[in-house]
Amino acid sequence: MSHTDKNVVSSEVLQNAMSAQDSERAVREVLDFLLRSSTDIETCLLVTHDGFMIDWTGDDSRERAERAGIASTDLFARCGAMAREMREGRLEQVVLKRDTQLVVIQSVNQITELVVLCKPECSLGLALTETEYAASRLSGLLV
Repeated sequence: MSHTDKNVVSSEVLQNAMSAQDSERAVREVLDFLLRSSTDIETCLLVTHDGFMIDWTGDDSRERAERAGIASTDLFARCGAMAREMREGRLEQVVLKRDTQLVVIQSVNQITELVVLCKPECSLGLALTETEYAASRLSGLLV
């Protein structure tokens, strides 16, 4: 390999590394924007369908966020299976309201979900609108 070839390869590796860093930064910016969009939103997580946490931001500890991500993706998968069995189309969103928290799980793409943990008294309409908007922005970043 010539010196010029090595420079081209090094340049490509550097560009790919910078592109990955830019993507990670852009994902974090979307999650931070979603968190700031309402004082009722406590934590935002981006997880794969098998529960692997890609990134998160918010009030919860990493351990608690990971547990919420795993439980949410399991719930989303079960609801998706139910929708398929009923032949009702692809599942896009699940809302779970508990006495202590509201959870919105939004499909981002075929392998990723956005999980938003909100205070129980939050405006459901605002939470849904902001979550859908963030998911659409994230889907463009996760190609």
